[in-house]
Amino acid sequence: MSTEDKKVNAANLQSETKSRGKWGLSDKTGWDWLQMLIQLLAALAIPIAIALGTQWFSYQQNQTSLQAAADQQRETTLKTYTLCASSLDGKIS
Repeated sequence: MSTEDKKVNAANLQSETKSRGKWGLSDKTGWDWLQMLIQLLAALAIPIAIALGTQWFSYQQNQTSLQAAADQQRETTLKTYTLCASSLDGKIS
């Protein structure tokens, strides 16, 4: 390969690089852009879905804890009432 051929190849390579743009995105078709957009949205959707799932799980766990605390409080109140009522039953008669 002669020096002349090397210069021509280098010039062709340089002109191809310039025509494709800095990142090589100028020769993309609409379908290529759509595919890149879908991939980007999918990449963003996964962590968002995980974060939302974690928040939902934490909320459900908190609601269960609050319900258990309320049930325990009702049970304690009922036991106290039953004890007081049974102690009064002997004194009323």
